[in-house]
Amino acid sequence: MKVLNLLKRVLITSCLFLEERTYKPNGITVEKRGIPSPGMSPYSNAEIRSIEDNNRTKFNTTNQIAVWAFFADGASASNYGSAVVLGTAYRNTSFVIYEETIKNLSNSAFEPNRTVPETTVINHEFGHLLGLTNLGAPLQSNHEDAEHAKHCNVETCLMFGLQKQDRVSTILLVLAKHHNWTPSVLPIYKQMEVNNSN
Repeated sequence: MKVLNLLKRVLITSCLFLEERTYKPNGITVEKRGIPSPGMSPYSNAEIRSIEDNNRTKFNTTNQIAVWAFFADGASASNYGSAVVLGTAYRNTSFVIYEETIKNLSNSAFEPNRTVPETTVINHEFGHLLGLTNLGAPLQSNHEDAEHAKHCNVETCLMFGLQKQDRVSTILLVLAKHHNWTPSVLPIYKQMEVNNSN
C-alpha cells in the first residue's frame, strides 16, 4: 500500500508540474498498468525500447499525445562507478525511470522522501519530451551546455545534465531549488546522475 501511495503522490505532483507548463484544457489523464518484470536488469537502452514495443498500448492521435513511462525494477546498463542513471528519455514520447535505483538512493529515515527525487527525474525527462534543451524547441537564450548536449548549463535548472561523475554533486542544487530542501538532507544525493541518451 505504501508503494501505491508513493506512486500516486509522484503522479499527482508530475501532473501538476505539466498542467502549470502546458495548455491542456481537458486535463491530463494517467493510466497505470502493471506488466510482469522482464527480469533483464541492468537494462540497456535497446532492452527498454523492446519492452515498450511489446507492451505499449496508447499512441498519439490527431488531438491527443500519449506518453509511455516505464518504471524499471532494476538499474541502467549505463551506470558506471558511483554514478547512476535515474531516467532516460529515448523516443519522442517515451522515457524510463530506474525505480529500483531511486529506491536504493532514498531508502532510509535520513534521506528525503522518495517522492522528491522520483518526481524531479520524471519532470526532467518530460522536459526532454517537450523539446528542452535544444531538443526540438528553439533556444530562447544561449544556455545549452556545450559539453553535455540537450542539457542546460545553469546548475540550478531542472534541465541541467549530469553526465560526468565530477558534476554529479550539483544535483543537490537542482533538488534543493525545486523542493526547498534543507542542507541537512542533501548529501546523500551526491551519487545521482540524470542522463538523456538517444
